[in-house]
Amino acid sequence: MLLKKKVKAGILLYALLMLAVFSLLLQFYLHRQEAESRLVQVARQEKTAYIMAQMVLDQVEEDLQRRQVVDEKVAIQTEDEKGDGIVASETVDGKEKMVDGGFTSETQENAEKTVHASSEQSKPIEAEGSMLFREGQVSYHVKNRNVSVNVNLRNGGKYHYRFPVKIVSEGSD
Repeated sequence: MLLKKKVKAGILLYALLMLAVFSLLLQFYLHRQEAESRLVQVARQEKTAYIMAQMVLDQVEEDLQRRQVVDEKVAIQTEDEKGDGIVASETVDGKEKMVDGGFTSETQENAEKTVHASSEQSKPIEAEGSMLFREGQVSYHVKNRNVSVNVNLRNGGKYHYRFPVKIVSEGSD
C-alpha cells in the first residue's frame, strides 16, 4: 500500500513538473507572438504614415509646379510689358535727347533695371498647409526646396519626414 501511494505521488509530481514546463513554453511562445504582433502593427503604422507623407509630397510638388508655371508666365508677361515700355520710352527719350543734342546711357540703365527686377522674382519657395486622411492628419511646411512633413495618426503615432522638392522646368521634359 505504501508503494502504491509513493507511485501515485511520483506520477502526480511528474505531471506537475510536465505542466510547469509546458506552461513556461506556452508563456514564452505567447509573449513572442505578442511581440511579433506589436512589431507588425508598428511597421504597418510606419508604412501608412510614409504613404500619407508621399501622397502629400506629390500634391505639394504638383501645386508648386503649377505655381512655378504661373510665375513664369507672369514674369514673361511682365518682361514683355516692361520691354514694350522701354521701347516706347527709348523712342520718346531718343527724340528728346536728339533735340538736346546727344544720346546718354539712360536707355541702358532702364534695360539693367528690367533684368534686375526679373531676377528678384526667383524667391525661395515657402508654403505650408495640412491634409486630413481617414487614418490621421498630415501637416507640411515647404522651405528652400525642402518639404517637412509631420504625420499624426489617429491611434497616436507621430512621424516626421523631410523630402527634397523636385520641380521640373517646363522646357526640360
